[in-house]
Amino acid sequence: MLFFARAEAHTTLAAILWSTGQEAAAEGQLEAALELGGRWRDLAWVQDNTRWPPALETAMQQLVDIASTSASSVAVGRGSGSEGSASA
Repeated sequence: MLFFARAEAHTTLAAILWSTGQEAAAEGQLEAALELGGRWRDLAWVQDNTRWPPALETAMQQLVDIASTSASSVAVGRGSGSEGSASA
């Protein structure tokens, strides 16, 4: 139960930070939460197991979408041999 509480605290803070425009800090908090349990990435699970207001749920979904896209881009970049290329 202790890990659940810690993960929930990190996730809640991530959503709050995201909603206030602090994207980098939000991504760091989300990463910490996901290290404790990946279910926080699932918005349906979050809605069923928390009492967050809709605005916070929306912020969390946006953060997860962006974090997933960023992770995919990094993985693709590593696999394509483009580590040294510069991008705009």
